Amino acid sequence: MGKRKRPKPRGPGYSPLSSQKRVGTKLKGPLAALSPKAQPVDWVRDLLPEHLWIAALADRVGLDRVAGVYNSFMDAMDAHWPHDFVAFGLISDFGLVPEAERAPFIEKNRGMIEECFHGSIGRIMSLYPDGPAAWLVLPELIGTESVDPFVELAHLRRLVVMLAAGKEKFAARIRAIPVNRLFKHDKLYIVKGLPVTDLLPSAQMKRSTTLSRSPERR
Repeated sequence: MGKRKRPKPRGPGYSPLSSQKRVGTKLKGPLAALSPKAQPVDWVRDLLPEHLWIAALADRVGLDRVAGVYNSFMDAMDAHWPHDFVAFGLISDFGLVPEAERAPFIEKNRGMIEECFHGSIGRIMSLYPDGPAAWLVLPELIGTESVDPFVELAHLRRLVVMLAAGKEKFAARIRAIPVNRLFKHDKLYIVKGLPVTDLLPSAQMKRSTTLSRSPERR
C-alpha cells in the first residue's frame, strides 16, 4: 500500500493577527482594506424608513390581512415597473415607476390606491411632496380639509416606534413580507425536502427542485 497523503493544514477560521494592519491606534483586517467605505447596515437608520408604507398598511388592516392586501397592490403595480425589476413596496421603489406609467396606474387602480395607500399613509406622505411616493397622493382623496402635521407626525412617530423594535412580532412580520415578492418572481427558491418547507404557507412560496445540491440530486 502506498503512503497516505498528509492532509494540508487548514488556516484558522478567523483573521490572524499577522493579517491586521495598524492604522493609528486601531487594527484593520483585510476586508476593511478591500472596502474602506463599507459600513454595516443599520435597521433603524437605513431600512426602517423604507418599510413605512407596509407598516402603515398593517396598522390599518391588521397583521393577519396585510400580506394579502399588500400583494394585491404590488401585483397591480408589477405591470408598471421597469422591465425585470422586482419591487418590494419600499418607499424608494415608488420613485422608480417611470413617469409615463404613473397616470395609467392611477387611472386603472384609483380605488386600490384609496384603500391601500391613501388610507394607510397618504396623509403622512402629503407632508413630503418631494418624496418618491408623492405621486400616489391624490389631491381629491385629501379633500379640502387641511392636513394637520401634528396629527400625522404623531401617527408617523407611532409607526417608527413599532418598527424600531426590529425583532418584535410587528416589526419582524413587516420585514419578512417583502421577501415573498422574490418567490413570486422566481428569484428565490426553497430546496424540496427540507423540513422548513412544510412550515411555510403554500400561498406565500413556491416549492422548487431547481437548486443544485438538493437531496434528490446529490
